Amino acid sequence: MKIFNCNNCNNIIFFENDICGYCNSLLGYCNEEEKIIAANPGTDFRENRTTLKYCRNHEHSACNWLIPENSGFEYCEACQLNSVIPNIGDEKRLEEWRLIEFAKHRLIYSLNKLQLPFVFQQKDRKDLKLQFRFLGPGTNSKNGQQVLTGHLNGVITLNVEEADDLKREKARMQMGEKMRTLLGHFRHEIGHFYWEAIILPNQENLRQFREIFGDERKNYSEALQEYYKKGPAKDWREFFITKYASSHPWEDWAETWAHYLHIMDTVETAYYFGVKTEPKVSKDKQLLSSGITINPYKESDFDAIVNEYISLTIAINSLNRGMGLSDIYPFILNNKDISKLGYIHNLLLNNQGKTF
Repeated sequence: MKIFNCNNCNNIIFFENDICGYCNSLLGYCNEEEKIIAANPGTDFRENRTTLKYCRNHEHSACNWLIPENSGFEYCEACQLNSVIPNIGDEKRLEEWRLIEFAKHRLIYSLNKLQLPFVFQQKDRKDLKLQFRFLGPGTNSKNGQQVLTGHLNGVITLNVEEADDLKREKARMQMGEKMRTLLGHFRHEIGHFYWEAIILPNQENLRQFREIFGDERKNYSEALQEYYKKGPAKDWREFFITKYASSHPWEDWAETWAHYLHIMDTVETAYYFGVKTEPKVSKDKQLLSSGITINPYKESDFDAIVNEYISLTIAINSLNRGMGLSDIYPFILNNKDISKLGYIHNLLLNNQGKTF
């Protein structure tokens, strides 16, 4: 994620800000220009002679994106993707939804950086369109049944209770997961969407996928039942990025895709902050030293990206431990993981601006 500055006072500001903490100017994110702009006196936003307005969800403090005033739309690109939102008349659900939107907008930012479309026309099949449903038990869900987070035919469903830190942490512990976040959910489920969009319809992509991740024609339900019954194989660390990735090739792809987005976002953030690590006690300083000089969205060499990422996360994990917190990235990437991540990077890089 980039960092920004207020074009009124030059103060540093961040992606979710809608007001400058220094000069009190109203702020909005201009998606097309990838920058945050300050309002002129009288709360008038202008960019390239175009008058802009807030997305309608700004009135709920759930979005700070701007759209052209004469566009005919009330919602920004990210909010237009919502098909169902929680009952925002319920204060608790409203706060959960705000947190969900903050995470979802970060996801959309990353997808735009990767030049990934949200609608795919497919031969002999209905167009695949990305949509989001945010459901709360007992409110939007049918008959009060448990809401399961997942993806189906372009629709990503998220249980809004994932925005409750206590409930999400409880679920993380019960599932034996090292990390569970709202943004992580989005990154995982969007992986399933893009598998259906760019792998399934393309025979060459599908062939490469099966060669790298395995044959997805393996019965999915039976594979998950087997995984939850017996757990992962003892040697899973040699082949998969997480335990869950070992359950089925689809989940291997989605978990790897999510970690790819983790890496890209983290390295971009470090790049814009000018982060540099140079341990004073390492025998092999080259191993852990890193000046983050790479904007990952403009770098073709994934090995260069991941090398900087590994050095960076070792430093950040150590900082977290100094505060008594868990590691920010509690995973060890092996050569197999890096190969899979590199495949995704090259796949996207080689198809930027194309329809796959």
